[in-house]
Amino acid sequence: AGKSTLLNALLGGAFLQEGILPTTNEVTELRYLAPERDERSGKVDFVSDVVRTSDGRFQRGIGAPVLKRMCLVDTPGTNVVLKRQKQLTEEYIPRADLVLFVVSADRPFTESETKFLSYIQDWGKKVVFVVNKADLLSNDDERAQVREYVQRNAREILNVADAMVFEVSARGALNAKKAVRDRLGIPYAPSSGNTEDALEAEVLEAYDRVGEELAKDANYTASNFDAVEALLKSYVSADSSRAAEAARLKLTTPLNVSNALLTAAGASVAELRMRAEAEVNALSSVQAQVAGFEEDMKKDAMMQKGRVSDAIRRAVERGGGYFDRVLRLSNYGQVIKYALGGDGEEEEEDGAAAVEEMSEEAKEVMKLVDDGDKARVAAIAESGGGGGDSGWRAIVEGEIAGESLGSLTSAATEFVNWCAENRDRAMENYDVYLQERAEALDVLQAPPAVDRDDDTKAAAAEGDTDDDLETPSDVIASVNADAAATALANEVREASSGVVRGIASAVAVGFVLTSVMDSASSDALSVVLALGVAYVSLVNLPLKRSSAKGKLRDAADGFESRLLDAMDRELERGCLRDVRVEMMGRSGVLLERANVLVELLVEMESKIGGLQDEVVRLKREVDEI
Repeated sequence: AGKSTLLNALLGGAFLQEGILPTTNEVTELRYLAPERDERSGKVDFVSDVVRTSDGRFQRGIGAPVLKRMCLVDTPGTNVVLKRQKQLTEEYIPRADLVLFVVSADRPFTESETKFLSYIQDWGKKVVFVVNKADLLSNDDERAQVREYVQRNAREILNVADAMVFEVSARGALNAKKAVRDRLGIPYAPSSGNTEDALEAEVLEAYDRVGEELAKDANYTASNFDAVEALLKSYVSADSSRAAEAARLKLTTPLNVSNALLTAAGASVAELRMRAEAEVNALSSVQAQVAGFEEDMKKDAMMQKGRVSDAIRRAVERGGGYFDRVLRLSNYGQVIKYALGGDGEEEEEDGAAAVEEMSEEAKEVMKLVDDGDKARVAAIAESGGGGGDSGWRAIVEGEIAGESLGSLTSAATEFVNWCAENRDRAMENYDVYLQERAEALDVLQAPPAVDRDDDTKAAAAEGDTDDDLETPSDVIASVNADAAATALANEVREASSGVVRGIASAVAVGFVLTSVMDSASSDALSVVLALGVAYVSLVNLPLKRSSAKGKLRDAADGFESRLLDAMDRELERGCLRDVRVEMMGRSGVLLERANVLVELLVEMESKIGGLQDEVVRLKREVDEI
C-alpha cells in the first residue's frame, strides 16, 4: 500500500526504507530529533539508529519538524505473513489517537485489511482512510468509484456514515518535495549553524521555505497530499477548528483503552466464575453420588441377605421334616425308644416293626408293674427314660444343617470381601475425581480453604460405635454343633417322654384298679381307663412335634436376625462409612475453596462493572467538549 512512502512524504525526505516487499518488521515510533552536526565530518545527522526502550518499544529519531507536534508510528502491514508482526500491530493500535489506514488504489480492502478494520472498530478509534497510488487511476470517475467503495466498506465495518477518505499519490508528493528542495538549493544537510539552536533554526527555516513553494507546485497539488497534511496539522493546532475534536480524541484514547481492558477483564472474570460455578456444582454432586452409591450397595446387599435367609429357611425346613419323620403316631415305637435311651442312630422302622417294638417296650413296663416296682415306673414316667447323645451331632450336621452352615460361612466371607472391594473401588474412583477437581481449582487459582477435614470426618462418623459388635463371621462361628445336638436330643426326648409318661400312667391306673377291684367288671373298667390315658398321651404327640418345630423356627429367626444385623453393620463400617467420611470430608474442603472463589469473582465482576460505568460517564463528559 506504500505506508513507508507516505511517511517519507509527511517527513519531507527519504528517511525510511521503501520497497515493493514489506520493509517494516517492527512497530517503530518516529519521534523528533534535533539535528546534530558531526564535529569530525561536519555532516548533520537527521536520523538516529533504531533503539529499543526498556518497555520493549522501538524508537527512531528524525529531524523533521512535523514530529515536533506529533508522534508518528510506523507499523507492519496487515498483509504481513509473520504472525508476530501482526500481533505487534494489534497491541499498538489501542494506544493511537488517530489511525491513518493506508490502502492501495489498485486493490483497496484486501481480506487482511478488512479483518484488521474490524479489530480497530472494537477499540472505537478515529480512522482516516488514505487511498495511495491514486495516480494509477485514469480519471475522476475511477477516483469517485474507489472513494465510494472505501466509504461503503467503512460504513459496514466501522459503522460510520461519513468516513474521511483521501486519494493521494505519496510518491508524487515526495518527488515534488525533493524537486522543490533541489530547485531552492536546499540540501538535506544544512551547511551553516555553529550551535544546536542555530542549526535547528536553519533546518526549520528551510522546511518553511519548501512549504511555501509547495503550495504553488502543480505536481504537489496533483498528488492531493496537501489535504492529508492539512488534516494532521488541524489536529495539533490549538486555534484550528479541529482543536476540540483533537482534545476529544486525546482524552478518548485512554478511556477507550480502559473500557476495552475492563471489558476483556470482565469477560475473563465471567468465564472464570462460570468455571468455578461448574466446580461448585460438580463438588456438590458428590453428596448425591455418595448417596446413590449407598443406595446401590444396600440394594445389592439385600440380594445377598436374601440368599442367607434362603439358606437358613432350608435348614429350618429340613429340621421340620426331621421332626415330622420322627415324632409321628405311626412311629411311636421309635418315639419310645428315644424316650428310653435311644440315640437316634437307628433307621426308622415300618409300621409292623414299630408295633412289635412298642409291644416289647410296653411289656417291659408292664413287667415292672407286675413286679410292683412302682419306683421304677414313676421314674420312667417322670424322666422319660435315659440314654446317650452320641448320634445327635451327626443328625444336626447332616440332616438339619446340611450344606447351609457351609453356605453361610462362605456367604459371610464373600460379603465382607464384597464390602471391602466396593469400598476400595469407590474410594479409587472418587480419589481420581476429586484430584481432578483439586487440579481444576488450582488452575483457577482458588484460595486455600481452612482444612476442616478432620472435623468433617468426625462429624460424619459421629454415632458410629458398632466397631466392637459381632461381625457376620462371629455370628456364624457362634453356632455350636454340640449344643445344637443336645438341644435337639432334649426336644425329641421331651416330646417322647410325654408318650412314655402317659403309657406308664395308664399302666399304673390299671394296676391300682385291678388291685382293689376283684370283679370282672372292675377288670374291664381298669382296661378302658388305662387305654384312655394311653390314647390321650399318643394323641398329644403332634402337639409336641409342633412345639419342637416352633422352637426350631424361633431359634432360626433369632440367628437370622443376628446374622442380618451383623451384615448391615459390616456394610456400614466396612464400606459405606469409609466412603462417606473420606469423600464428604475431602469434597467439603474443595467445595469451600470453590465457593470462596465464586464469591471473589462475583465481587470482581461487580467492581469491573462499576469502573465501566465510570468510564462511560467520563466519555459523556469528553463528548461534550
